[in-house]
Amino acid sequence: MSQGLHTLGQRFYPGFEMPLAYRPGLEILPAQTEAPRLGLCLLESGRLSLAHAGALEGPALLLLDETARPACVPSPDVRGASLYFHPEVVNSAFASRILPRAGDADLPLSSAQDLYLFEAFLGLNGQVALVPLNPVSAGRLGRCFREIGALIETQPHEVWPCMTRSFLIEALFLLRLVLQEAHAAAQPAVRDPRLERALALLHEHFHEPLSLDEVARHSATNRTTLNALLRQRTGLPMRAYLVELRMRMAESLLRDTELPVSVIAHRVGYENPSHFIRQFRSQRGVTPNCFRQTRH
Repeated sequence: MSQGLHTLGQRFYPGFEMPLAYRPGLEILPAQTEAPRLGLCLLESGRLSLAHAGALEGPALLLLDETARPACVPSPDVRGASLYFHPEVVNSAFASRILPRAGDADLPLSSAQDLYLFEAFLGLNGQVALVPLNPVSAGRLGRCFREIGALIETQPHEVWPCMTRSFLIEALFLLRLVLQEAHAAAQPAVRDPRLERALALLHEHFHEPLSLDEVARHSATNRTTLNALLRQRTGLPMRAYLVELRMRMAESLLRDTELPVSVIAHRVGYENPSHFIRQFRSQRGVTPNCFRQTRH
């Protein structure tokens, strides 16, 4: 269970401390210099008034660095959840730094590949980043938060720390995709509503079966145009872009968890582990197990 800014092992691994705390509500915990934490606060619905930042309507995310702890007044109907964590939860190589950065001299190359998960927190300098969400993204993130909450509260099996880590990685991965969409939407010269609809569907459902025809219908376009739009934005046609999303998520889970390959395959959209292994080897040149061994 969470105590302060840690989760303590109970039935399994008594005495173990994971530097992660879950709160089943939108709660701004005090900053502590002796236990610095990054914060992810999910406002699923309702209204939140923030000092110096005005009012925020859900669904949205609040990103906090280790010092940002804004005064806030929630409306009575606010629904949400909060996570406070040190990056070492994702990768133990980050234990000595609250915000790992590219170029850190003592950072192994394999660990440096995880830096993209924390880019959203860089440069906050005590300010709060407010990230609007669409309902589907909010639902996906809410699921990750609740999975983390249930795991650290019940600690139902020996792999609860690993599973907890995996859902935090998924939440950070989804955050990155949301920010990519927001960045593209802020550039009207390259914005196309059909492409935005397609990317939103791919980013939110990359772990589910998606056909080119289905995504084209959702985007109110045809297969040829959809692939042309995606190539212009990403350099890849839809099927290849979908596979790349799955491979990036799989790489993080292989590097930073001990989840079985079969579980990772399911988490990124492959019901058949053998298909996942073949696809991973085709995309990355090695099997998932070999990739994991060379990254540990």
